[in-house]
Amino acid sequence: MVEEWRERVFGETMDDPVKVAVEEAVKDFGAGEDFAIWAWYANRIGVNSFLELYFEQKSVMEESTLRNPAAAFHKRLKRFYAAYNQTEEGGAR
Repeated sequence: MVEEWRERVFGETMDDPVKVAVEEAVKDFGAGEDFAIWAWYANRIGVNSFLELYFEQKSVMEESTLRNPAAAFHKRLKRFYAAYNQTEEGGAR
């Protein structure tokens, strides 16, 4: 899914892929105020990791109803970033 997304985005636009990925996530299950913080996470964990989390969230939403999809996605980003940050610092893997 990530590869298809990248081919579509790079084939259609010259925009920053992080910006496009975050805009899609906000459109699908966020609000305007989510853009800045989700962009912050996307820039730190990388667009590919962000996209994987985004597609996982979309998949979850297809199979169940979440009361607050934006909060669930934000929690997913926080957890991933914490694990990513530990790995980058040579901590637990």
